[in-house]
Amino acid sequence: MRTNILLFILLFVHCTDIDYGTEIFLGEYSIENGLLIIKSLENISQNPGYDNQPSFSGDGKDVLFSSTRNDQTDILQYTVSSGAKNWLSNTAGSEYSPTSMYGDSTVSSILLKPDGEQLLWSYPITMDEPSVIAENEVIGYHTWYDSNNLYTFVLSDSTNPNSTLVQFNLTTNERTVLAENIGRSLHRIPGSTQISFIQKGAEVWTINAYNHASGEIEVLTETLPEAEDMAWLSESILLMGSGSILWMNDLGSSRGWTELQDLSGFGVSDITRLAVHTETNQIAVVSTL
Repeated sequence: MRTNILLFILLFVHCTDIDYGTEIFLGEYSIENGLLIIKSLENISQNPGYDNQPSFSGDGKDVLFSSTRNDQTDILQYTVSSGAKNWLSNTAGSEYSPTSMYGDSTVSSILLKPDGEQLLWSYPITMDEPSVIAENEVIGYHTWYDSNNLYTFVLSDSTNPNSTLVQFNLTTNERTVLAENIGRSLHRIPGSTQISFIQKGAEVWTINAYNHASGEIEVLTETLPEAEDMAWLSESILLMGSGSILWMNDLGSSRGWTELQDLSGFGVSDITRLAVHTETNQIAVVSTL
């Protein structure tokens, strides 16, 4: 019975945010009068099923995302310049949240196996055999601070499916619990020593920052109502979506959340995940259709 409960919880972590009509839109943005403007978006997934969780390679030349094929999800690499697509995984299981690491030669991704085992693995771009990064840790989502420090959304245990923010030092094997009941969106804040996460309170959700250097946590701002996907445009400017509307919050001002643009004209109906590459001014948007 305990095994069945655990399997249900592991599937719940990812399946609750899976909409099998999601697509990934890629475009470029410009900054005009202090506001982000998207002039074009193209559906780069064009695939029935689940296409989600995009991230950019370090140089911005590729977009990585989870994509459905053969009744499971694998890691797909989309080359921006050519539109070429290349599968980076072929396991007996589903990959989620692919993220570039180690100078773009390796990708970290969650592997959910058919038996319910859910661990974080590393996948060489060369398609060599993948290897486990964190043993015995049920990681749902993750972000890298550097090559040795990993921040993760961890499922607590089989009877208490609360999401926990856990820092792993892969050099010393230290594991540090930092917060409870967090959201799935974890990010390294550009130009800083901070990691952002969403704290889900009983009445409001807030975007918080954990300082890797000092160990301090501060509340930055509230989220849009019940929104938990975001991206950083700079050290102080962040983006979120609600419906087809893209919003911006400049923490250096007192304006709060500012409506930027309605993306419905590009075929976007319900914005969920966002990814931004600030050096190349590219943005990836996930939407249900």
